[in-house]
Amino acid sequence: MKAAAQPRWLMSFADLTLLLLAFFVMLHARAGEADAIVRGVGDALGPQAARQDIRGYAADGLFEPGEAVLSAPARIELGALGKGWAHGGRVMVTSTGQSSPGFRFDRWELAAARTAAVARQLSLGGIRADRIDIDMEPASAKARAGGQQIRVRRYPG
Repeated sequence: MKAAAQPRWLMSFADLTLLLLAFFVMLHARAGEADAIVRGVGDALGPQAARQDIRGYAADGLFEPGEAVLSAPARIELGALGKGWAHGGRVMVTSTGQSSPGFRFDRWELAAARTAAVARQLSLGGIRADRIDIDMEPASAKARAGGQQIRVRRYPG
């Protein structure tokens, strides 16, 4: 008696499905390092795949203590970054975590005001405001302990 013939594509489809599942499980397990994982996959697929520019900052180093006022060196640096990125792509300003509250703001208000101040300074540097997006990621207890972090990313296109 002959065994029933199975389609050859079934094994390839199962392999692809399991690889995709493993990739998304890996992204979920290492949520804090998703940018690094995506960059690594992009580099593996080719030199132009998933190319983006990223700058990361500790918010307490950019601003006056407890305030949403950029320090003079931060204004210069972000203005130069805005000038350099003025001609291409979209920009995403992402905030994670929260710093200690100031006199005028609670933790959440301070994080939001600082994120908006970074976006405004990039706009003053030359990036059109309609090309700047802001993302406030939820603050976990681990993220709050590390203070507010601000990432500025430029996406091509």
